[in-house]
Amino acid sequence: MRGFGLAAILFCVHATGRPVVSLNPGLGEPPESVDRDSPSATVQGFLRAAHTGHYALAAHYLWLNHLPIASQAAEGARLARRLRYVIDRKLYLA
Repeated sequence: MRGFGLAAILFCVHATGRPVVSLNPGLGEPPESVDRDSPSATVQGFLRAAHTGHYALAAHYLWLNHLPIASQAAEGARLARRLRYVIDRKLYLA
């Protein structure tokens, strides 16, 4: 459960449309399908990836910079799965 709260913070994009810092260097470059151009697109992309079981892809929507680069891939997928569980059980999105 350690670090879960921080990983649950979805990435927000600076007004210029570019990330303020390098996001999750341990995951490598995000696929072209990853759209983090707006908070809404970020949440929708995360939910789409997580609900189809693509947790490695869903990790690209999370802020994982607090984790060591070497563990971001494994931890990111695990945290994406856990966040999906919380959203599905506790949060109602309209």
